[in-house]
Amino acid sequence: MVSKHPHSGYVLLLTLTLITLSGLLLTGIARHSLDLSLEARMAQSELQLRWIDISCSRVALKNANEILRVPNGSQRTSADEPASQPKWRPISSRGGTIVLGEYDVQLLVAEESAKVDVNTLLESLDPSQARIAIHRMTRGGAQTLSLRNLPARGKKRQRHIHTWGQLFAPVQGGDIMSFPRGLRESTRELTCWSGGKLNVQSASAQAIHEICAIHGNKSIASQLIAARAENPSINLRTALRESDLDPRDRSKLRKVLTDRPQCYSLWIFSKSSGRKQYQFRIARARNSGAGGFGFTW
Repeated sequence: MVSKHPHSGYVLLLTLTLITLSGLLLTGIARHSLDLSLEARMAQSELQLRWIDISCSRVALKNANEILRVPNGSQRTSADEPASQPKWRPISSRGGTIVLGEYDVQLLVAEESAKVDVNTLLESLDPSQARIAIHRMTRGGAQTLSLRNLPARGKKRQRHIHTWGQLFAPVQGGDIMSFPRGLRESTRELTCWSGGKLNVQSASAQAIHEICAIHGNKSIASQLIAARAENPSINLRTALRESDLDPRDRSKLRKVLTDRPQCYSLWIFSKSSGRKQYQFRIARARNSGAGGFGFTW
């Protein structure tokens, strides 16, 4: 007996084949759509981080002089009179946290000229002494940073260190973010961008003692700190003239001290559920509105 449908098996096989091909095609389309979605997501994240960098850098560095000021307290001539306009005193750094889009953003604005310049140490000390001074000035990042071999003492005003990568290396076994995290913490009193002068109005007592011990004597550091406590807008030339230093020592200190900001910096740490990024920006005080230059990790 002959079948009335001799090709029914082939039709079934062809149908199953077409269904399989359609499934594979739809899977490919779904994967391609997912890739496009991920690429769009990454592009959106990159754009947002770029926007955070530009916006925060321009605003924070342009207004760094105002950001790095705090009231010095009210002055009254008598108990019955209202408080006069409070005097402002400069500070070396100020931090804060803001939320921009999906990112929690930590900001740290600092005056680089309120820190000890590592090039000043290398000009004045031999490598072993400079290493001790650097360890003394660095803080929490010591566990995540390794100090490289230091160059021999160089000529005056010769810059040995231009970036932190020349001075520090990440420790082995640390995560990718340990290096910038260590730099942010350990360079609060140390810089390589100040041009070699320390601002006595905003520098810490430790920084002033460090520089004066190298180029003058320890007693002048205490005198400068006491004079600053009385007048936050201390005039360096006047303070040195009223000190007990001889003219030669005053001249030495005027080469490494100043009473004006020279350079500002900004650390930006952006964190979301799936990404972290560190950015470091530097700008000269006279051109801080331009956003400066920097590094990204």
